[in-house]
Amino acid sequence: MKVYITNISGIPILDEYLNRLDKMRLEKMERLKQTKDKKRCLGAGLLIEDFVLRHEKKEILQGEHGKLYVEEGPCFSVSHSGDYVLLAVDDCGIGCDVEKLEKKNYMGLAKIVFHKNEQVLLEKARDQQNCFYSLWTRKEAFLKATGEGFFRKSSLVDLSREVPYEEKGKQYYFKKYVIPGYIITVCSESKNFSDQLISVEYAKN
Repeated sequence: MKVYITNISGIPILDEYLNRLDKMRLEKMERLKQTKDKKRCLGAGLLIEDFVLRHEKKEILQGEHGKLYVEEGPCFSVSHSGDYVLLAVDDCGIGCDVEKLEKKNYMGLAKIVFHKNEQVLLEKARDQQNCFYSLWTRKEAFLKATGEGFFRKSSLVDLSREVPYEEKGKQYYFKKYVIPGYIITVCSESKNFSDQLISVEYAKN
């Protein structure tokens, strides 16, 4: 398993980068209005091109709930928040989530998306921000790993315990990474997590 991260703040929108993207991603970029959103989309496309497709002419497909995949290729998951885009790649089901730490109504959101046990954990936490984002990224990474995303009612999934989550005969494992101002969680059916994120630079001098 490999987990790649790139900072999109300095990435230029150049033809040499755009020419590497698949048709679906180019069309998505064209629909986006904000430059930063375009850069996130571009960064994700370049990571997929470099570390999933590996410059082979394969088509990026979408599953029933929007999860991206490549036939006869590795499993992968993409996430972005703030200045960062994340890509996790493995040989089995995988999901990832990166979130920028921001002040929110944590309990208000928790009552909508968290299981009752997760709500109790958050309510008792000394550091509610860290607890909220740790639970949120675990949940989103898990739902991505299953391929369901938030099409599934997230409040029915209890990820309050720091143990592998078992469902339908499969076990899902979690790895948390922290970078300044952000929390990242990767969920996979395997335990082969990398100790560190792999930083990728696309900015031009």
